[in-house]
Amino acid sequence: MFVKICGTTSEEDALLAVAMGAEALGFVFAPSPRQMRPQDVADIVKRLPPEIMTVGVFKDDVPERIVHIVRSTGLKGAQIHGSFSVEDAVSVRRAIFHTIVAFAAVDPRVEQAHDYEPYAVFLDGARSGAGQTFDWSLADRAVARPLARDRLALIGDAAHPVLPYLAQGAALAIEDAAILTRALADHADVPAALAAFSGARTARVRRVQKAARSNGRTYHAGGVVAFVRNAVMARLGPDGMRDRYAWLYGWTPPA
Repeated sequence: MFVKICGTTSEEDALLAVAMGAEALGFVFAPSPRQMRPQDVADIVKRLPPEIMTVGVFKDDVPERIVHIVRSTGLKGAQIHGSFSVEDAVSVRRAIFHTIVAFAAVDPRVEQAHDYEPYAVFLDGARSGAGQTFDWSLADRAVARPLARDRLALIGDAAHPVLPYLAQGAALAIEDAAILTRALADHADVPAALAAFSGARTARVRRVQKAARSNGRTYHAGGVVAFVRNAVMARLGPDGMRDRYAWLYGWTPPA
């Protein structure tokens, strides 16, 4: 699990978050009660361990200002929110490798996240920074087509979000990494390797998505359906349930 604490406003809070295990810290430059001045952020960043990912959070800002602030403060990445265009996001991404593209879960642009060339995709509630969770089913969408293009590949939830009824969100990302590593080892040409990766993963992740959706409907059912569900699960028992999902939990990476 990757843990990022956002809205950091002081050196004390930053060091406490790091001591508690945070791997990344976010500093807000967008209008907010937690908005920071670049110089104050620079003073904090230089006192942090070098392995900590430090990210500037921006909303509806121009790429030139984003890039300038990130570079001048010593930050390692940018997280962009708002009504940015594909061109704006790509411009920031090509100047700052660790660019996180943030969308509200209901934003139709999520379907085209691949076009923004993100380092990572961040799904948020309707109002950024409100600290409110959204309906996780809103994150359920079709597998990206393709999973890879040219020299860019999407993995994990950025490529194929899965509802939380098979405990497979992080596991699929690990599988993606294993298959991608094998494809890059087997193909000297990167685009060919990414095409092979996409071809190898699409059918499996679609199957996992379908099974998770089915489980969600079944687990939240009531009435007769719930009665039948309970009876079937009791009859299968732990061993039967394990065998039912052997195709999923018994997966092994390619040799």
